[in-house]
Amino acid sequence: MHWLSTDWHSVRVFYYRPDKSDLLLHGVRPLFDRLRPQVEAVSFTRHWRQGPHVRLNFLTDETTFTETIWPTVQRDMRAYLAEAPSTTVLDIEQELRRHVRMAELEHERGPLTPWHSDNTVVLSEFDPRTDIMGDAGRADALARFYSDTTDLAFDCYDACRTRSALLSRALDLMIAAGHIGAAGGIRQGFVSFRSHAEGFLAATDDGAALRDRWDANFRHSSDRLRDRVTALVDAIDRAQFSEPFLADWARIMTCCRAFAEETAAAGVSPVPPPPPPAPGATRRLGEASAFHHRLFDNPTWATMQQSAEFAVYRLILNFTYLHLTQLGVTPVERVLLCHLAAEAVEAAYGISAYEIVGQPYTEKAVG
Repeated sequence: MHWLSTDWHSVRVFYYRPDKSDLLLHGVRPLFDRLRPQVEAVSFTRHWRQGPHVRLNFLTDETTFTETIWPTVQRDMRAYLAEAPSTTVLDIEQELRRHVRMAELEHERGPLTPWHSDNTVVLSEFDPRTDIMGDAGRADALARFYSDTTDLAFDCYDACRTRSALLSRALDLMIAAGHIGAAGGIRQGFVSFRSHAEGFLAATDDGAALRDRWDANFRHSSDRLRDRVTALVDAIDRAQFSEPFLADWARIMTCCRAFAEETAAAGVSPVPPPPPPAPGATRRLGEASAFHHRLFDNPTWATMQQSAEFAVYRLILNFTYLHLTQLGVTPVERVLLCHLAAEAVEAAYGISAYEIVGQPYTEKAVG
């Protein structure tokens, strides 16, 4: 997963409107289609620092970027913004307070101010995320992933015009990632979904009420979600997909897993080590979450979480969650999907994440 060139260039399009699907479909996608013959790769990422924006990334040489790409981006994006501007008005002081917390959670090191005006196009340095990914090899893999999933994201915006359709597709992507990425398939991989959901609910003031709503959501669609899990797993196992986006996603996930396994085999973790928890955080989580109390009490699962196979799966999950962000799935929606995915897998296979984490860890125990 190494580029012939590492010469990435970036432009930021500041657009405060929360729903950026029209901007991406009708502004960015035609621009990328026009410029692709002149570059090695393109990608986009959403970000919030210094104002909500989309980062347009181009892998090309300096001359081509300066003489062709940058002038074209300015012309086309400014024309689009003039025709379909964002009219959202934000309370910048309130947003900045939220951004300070987001910067802590996401280990974001760049400046939070000054904000750029809405509907503006700004030349910027490409952010390879090396500080987050830990080394150039991992950062290169992330850049490749963003490029590989660009058209998949555009296709999703085109096909999923309602919120429910978007979340349904996002759930499919998560189930597929869990089955492809975990050593024991989805019967092992879903335990991480349960962990993420339970951790969120335990840390949320209205966690009990939220759980009730999420459980009601699952009961309303339980048969459909259970059947969807088994259909997806069967399609992946047979490599026979009725929907092109699933075939594309399975291919990308398989490539990501191959990269992660090759990296791990070379003695390098495919993901950077997680930051140490805040003092007392593990104890508080164990007290608030019965699932995590059981997990933390099981030393074999603690050993598993330090293993190469779990590092491989962490990369798959991390990349999947980043793609959901590209699609516009919010953090709370993502955790809801974790809850629904875990419930659906348990219903489909008659298993329980709570029971599994109480057993000695083996692939057989969850396979």
